[in-house]
Amino acid sequence: MSAVKKVLVVGGGIGGQAVAIAFAKKGVSVEIAERLEEYNVYGVGIIQIVKDV
Repeated sequence: MSAVKKVLVVGGGIGGQAVAIAFAKKGVSVEIAERLEEYNVYGVGIIQIVKDV
């Protein structure tokens, strides 16, 4: 079996970025596909501050 040389990570959220970093640290070429044109903090779901619920 041959070694993986390049991967496509679908999704540029926290999970996708973590996977991409892990592959890059192992010397694998990584491309990330994200449907949004820019990143923002809305809908992230990691930390949510709710005011006066």
